[in-house]
Amino acid sequence: MGVRNGLLTKRVLLKSVKALPDEFTIDELMEQLIALQKIERGFKEMADDKGLSTAEARKRMARWLT
Repeated sequence: MGVRNGLLTKRVLLKSVKALPDEFTIDELMEQLIALQKIERGFKEMADDKGLSTAEARKRMARWLT
């Protein structure tokens, strides 16, 4: 996993930066890093049994989409 104690690892950060195009704006970089942090936080929550099951997530999303 790429997060430890709420912090990103350098390996995950470098992999994400390498996936960006050769030229990018600071805003694009920040968006990428924020998204990465949120994804990694979600993985940590799931590992800590704090996440939602797929069925519960679908049930909640169904309310949003109707």
